[in-house]
Parts: sequence; structure tokens; C-alpha cells
Amino acid sequence: MNTDRREFLKLACAAGAVAAGGPESAQAAPTQRVSDEWYGMLTDLSLCIGCRKCEWACKDANGLPNQPIEAFEDKSVFQRKRRTDAHNFTVVNRYPSNDPDANPTDVKTQCMHCFEPACASACLVAAFRKTEKGPVVYNEDVCIGCRYCMIACPFYAPAYEYDNAFTPAVRKCTMCVDRIADGTDIPACAKMCPEEAITFGKRSDLIALARAKILHAPDKYESHVYGEHEAGGTCWLFISPRPFEEAGFRTDIGTTPYPELTKGFLSSVPLVLTIWPALLAGTYAFTKRREALAAPDRMLEVDTRVDVPSDDPTPTSGIADIAAAEKETFPGIGPWLRDKVLMGMSGQEYLKSLVTPFNFIVAIILCIGLPLTWIRFTQGLAATTNLTDNYPWGLWIGFDVLCGVALAAGGYVLASTVYLFGLKDFKPLVRPAILTGFLGYFFVVVGLSYDLGRPWRLPYPMFVSWGVTSVMFLVGWHVALYLTVQFLEFCPAIFEWLNAAKWRRWAAKLTIGATIFGVILSTLHQSALGALFLMGPGKVHPLWYSPFIPVFFFISSIVAGMSMVVVESMLSHRIFHHQVADQDPNRIDRLVLGLGKAACVVLFTYFCLKWIGVAHGQHWDLLLTPYGYWFLVEVLGFVLAPCLLFGMAVRRQSANLVRFASVLTVLGIILNRLNVSLITFQWNLPDRYFPRWTEFMVSVTVITIGLLTFRWIVNRMPVLREHPRFGAAH
Repeated sequence: MNTDRREFLKLACAAGAVAAGGPESAQAAPTQRVSDEWYGMLTDLSLCIGCRKCEWACKDANGLPNQPIEAFEDKSVFQRKRRTDAHNFTVVNRYPSNDPDANPTDVKTQCMHCFEPACASACLVAAFRKTEKGPVVYNEDVCIGCRYCMIACPFYAPAYEYDNAFTPAVRKCTMCVDRIADGTDIPACAKMCPEEAITFGKRSDLIALARAKILHAPDKYESHVYGEHEAGGTCWLFISPRPFEEAGFRTDIGTTPYPELTKGFLSSVPLVLTIWPALLAGTYAFTKRREALAAPDRMLEVDTRVDVPSDDPTPTSGIADIAAAEKETFPGIGPWLRDKVLMGMSGQEYLKSLVTPFNFIVAIILCIGLPLTWIRFTQGLAATTNLTDNYPWGLWIGFDVLCGVALAAGGYVLASTVYLFGLKDFKPLVRPAILTGFLGYFFVVVGLSYDLGRPWRLPYPMFVSWGVTSVMFLVGWHVALYLTVQFLEFCPAIFEWLNAAKWRRWAAKLTIGATIFGVILSTLHQSALGALFLMGPGKVHPLWYSPFIPVFFFISSIVAGMSMVVVESMLSHRIFHHQVADQDPNRIDRLVLGLGKAACVVLFTYFCLKWIGVAHGQHWDLLLTPYGYWFLVEVLGFVLAPCLLFGMAVRRQSANLVRFASVLTVLGIILNRLNVSLITFQWNLPDRYFPRWTEFMVSVTVITIGLLTFRWIVNRMPVLREHPRFGAAH
């Protein structure tokens, strides 16, 4: 059988000149990186009889859980459409014809082995690569289990071992690369096919064969070779007796290689890294020059002066003396503990004071969330999530990561406002914003560790294997660096708490450099989170998918940061009122109004950009669909409405209205991130993802621990109020 097939290939090659003038000869192929040495596979759907013997052969060749070959005669599996998974690298689906007299079409599905694989471009640790023979292979030894390859693949090929707790891997067809490496054998499915519907050979020969078949039987085949140009071209090809969309194929993929979808964004990174620092440094220099002209005798250094008494009090006896000394030197340190000690509380009375509604709720959350954490890391993602191969990202990515990073943007927004643009009036809001941002990013990493299949490999993109073509690689590096930058920005507060004047002085000197570096990093990774979905055309609904999505994410992160600063300030002044009792409420209201004015401008810009995205994609007709109505709810109800409220609040000088608009804006940012990553993702599939209660509970647990950490720090360190001994430099 194999000899006859090779002879047929030779005849087809001889017909290549004729086929070159046949179907699609007038269609110019896109620029492709093609090797004549690449092997491929051609499936003739007119010959496939749905025997499923290829499924058995694939399982047998790859050591997958298998059944006797007789079990594959069961045709009941055709009642629903199947996709490949971790235990089935190839599946056969049956598509009945609209013509009752016509035979159904049986379609074999597997990895397409693209010329420029989306999975390889998306992988931040370069776990996927295109081999010199053509197949796309996977290296389990470096994979961290982020599953971005599954988001990026247009053919739904990679699958994941969700039930594997400790060594989960991405699984897919390898075109039996080990069998074809030495040229002595062919892939198992092609060898097993009784009807010779699958042909293995050099891709160029297979193209000639496919065109020859179509040319010599134009009434039998569609005039198209699927895979010749789709997604830039693939090594697995199909010819079909009926339109490909009727046989379950994606026909909206286009001819652009998927890595090209993110190259435009990635090519802008060097530009940002060169021009952006110069602009920011120039802004800072201009600000200092303006301040010097306004007050020539004023010190030009920002946040570097430290007034420290020469004789620090050093209490030596008794906890009450220590607490009294702390109260004298810095009233903001641990008031909940200091006050209890000074009141002479007994241990039993102190324990009773901890029994509050908030602490009771926290205890319940932790009692549920911590055991769920144990289950997640000992039994795998399948035990705690509803994730599937069609929905590899769920609540922990959509909410904990995408929303968390956006809402933590207040740090870079306020730091640049004060230190680069010289708006010193906003300085009281800087430290709370930086702390919120730092904890936000830190617990984003914590939340991400729940979602990663192998979280202990989180440092791999930094130290082991670099996938430099991946947007995810950029996000990983920049989030790690920005987390470090925010820690440095918060170090002055830590050293003030420790009364370490010398170290505080050195930390303060890093403020400007850290701020500039932080703005650069934030610009890139906030936009890169949107760029992650550039490789999801057709998966993300067209009203939310746009080549401008990185810009949308960056602009919206600015207003998210401003709004979150207002919300955090509002909550802090209610919860930690003992720390801010001596602050002028009118001054805080003026700062809130200032943020509201800026938020109004940025939000209106974002509103206009969203409509430019709709116009660019020419998706006006989609607005009159159910998803279109939902889009209008987001854009009108959570973008335009708070924008108008901000403007009204500034006009009426109503700080409370700014606070309400900020809450609405925060909800709108959360809605947008969830729309892109969850609600409208895979919008055209019949099955839908909805988080399991355990996913919600884990997210609540992470947020709760974050709130406890924030409370612990604010109760001890100079965050909401100045340290009296360092106040001149705060």
C-alpha cells in the first residue's frame, strides 16, 4: 500500500505543471518561511469512511490509554462534535449533509503543524518549536503550564492534563516525528488508514497531488486546499467534497501567520524603551526648572531631605514604656496594639477585642479557602476549576490577573503625577497608591500561582528558557521588574518605620529613577496584557477584539489607577479614621476633585477610542445583536456614564460624586477585562465556561489575605500619615 501511494505521489508531481494552472493559481500566496524539506499530510475527506482506525493507531503509537480496535467501530461518538484532548491526539467527527441523498462527511482532526506556529510564538519559555522536518514539537521539561499556547492556536489543537496535579503537560499530535526522523516509517494514522484517505510526504508534493485531484475531478472537490494558506500555511492539508465551513473547519482564520499579529506590538517595545525614558526625563527636568524659576531658593531634590534628631529615644524597660515611646515618636505605629497595652488590658481582654464582625468573616473565608488551596495543589486544576481545553483561562486569569494589574495602576499614575509632573499637592495619596499597587501586583502573582500548572517553574522565563517572541514573556519580565520597582518606591516608608535614617535617605534618592522606570514598565505590560489577545481573532468577539486592544488596555489602566486611588482613599478614611483624624477633609476633597477632573478627560479619550475600534473593524451591524447590546451596556453604562458624572462632579465641586463615579469606573474596568477574557471569549462555541464556586472562593481568599496584609502595614508604617520625625521629607 505504501509503495502504491509513493507511485501516486510521483504521478501527482508530474501533474504539478498542470495543477499549477488549476484551482487557486491566481491566488497569490502570502510571504511564507517554507522549507522544501518539510513533511506534511494530506487528508482526502471524500475517501474517509469514519472507521476511526486512525484514532486507535494514534493512541497505540503514542502510548495513550487505549481500547481494543473493535471498540472504535462504535459510531455513537458522532452524535456530538469532539475535539482533541490530552488522551486523544486525533479524533474523527461526522458532519451530515443537508442533502438527504448525500453521504455525511467524516473529518479527522489533529494539530495542523503550522509554518509559523502560534503556539511556539506564544510560549514564554519556548516549549514549542518547529522541527527541520516540519512537525511542531513540545518540550515538557520547561513548560510552566500557563496554557497561553491553547489561547493562541487557531485550530484548537493543544490540550492540557487538568487532572494531573504535579506534572501536567500540554499534549498534541507530533506527526509521529520519531517515526519519520530516519525516513524508515510514516505516521501511524496514515499507515493505518484502510482507504488511503491520508497521504504522507513532502508538502510540496502533497500540494501538487491535491491540485491534481481537484483539477481532474472538479465536480467532486471544492476548489480549495485547506491549509495551503490558512494562518500562513500548515503542514497538514485537506481537500473536501463540500464547503469546508460545512465540515467544521474554521474559515475565518485568514492567511496571515498568527505570530505576525503580535509582531507590530513587540516591535514597538524598543521604541518605548528608547523614546519614553527621554520624554519622562525631559518632563522631570522641565518640572524642576519650572520650580526653580518659581522659588530659586527652594531645594531642588525631591523626597531626599530627612530631619532626624541626634538623640533618638531608646526605651529599655517594659512593654508599656516601649509602647509609650512609640506613641511619642510616631503615633501611627500599631495603634490597635499600642492602645490595648496602654489601657492595661489583660491577655483575655485583648483576645476578646479581636472578636469583631470583620475578623469573624475573615476567619470563615480562610477556613474554607486554605483547604481549597491544599486541594488545588494536590489534586490539580480539574479538582477546583471548570477549565476545559476550549476555555484554558478562567476566573483566576480574568479577574485575579487582568483586573488585578489594571486596578493596581494607581502606583505609577500617582508617582508620575507627583514626581515627574510636579503636582506636589497629591503627595499624601502617593504612598497609599504605591502600597496598593505593590500589594496588588504581589497578589496577582499569588493568584497566578493557583492557575499555573507548574507554579514552581515561575522563574523559568527569567533564568532557564526564554521565549522572546512571546508577549507573555514581556508581561512576565515587566511584572517582575515592576514589582521590584514598587518595593523600592515603598522602601522609604519601611525605613521610617525602622527609624533607619541613613537607609531611608538612600532609598529616597532612588525615587525619581524608580518612578521613570516604573512608568516605562507599566506602559509596556499594561498594554501587553491586551496584546495577549491579539492572537485570538475569531475567539474574542469582534466588538472587543481589535488591533488597538493594547492601547485600550493601557489607556483604561490610567483611569483605573486614578479611580482606584479615590476608592482606596475613601475606604481607608473610613476604616483607618484614627490615622487620618488630623487631616484636613477639605484638602482631601480637593485632591479627589483633581483626580476626577483628570479621570474625566482620560475616560472620554477611552470612550472615543472604543468607537474608533468599532469603526476600524466595520462592526456596526454587530451592535444590533445580543453581544452588541452587552457591548453598549459596557461602553455607555460604565465608560460614558462615569465620564459624565466626573464632569458633573467637577462642575458642582462634589467630591462624593467623584467617589461614586470612581466606583462605577472600577466596576467598568473589571467588566471590560472579564468581557475580553471570559464572557465573550469563544463566543461562537455552543459550550460556555462558568467558574466553579471553588474558583470564586479561592479568589476571595487571595483578596482577603491582601486586605489583611494592607491593614497590617498601614497600622504600623507611615502610609496614611507622615512620620513626625521624617515628615519634612515625606
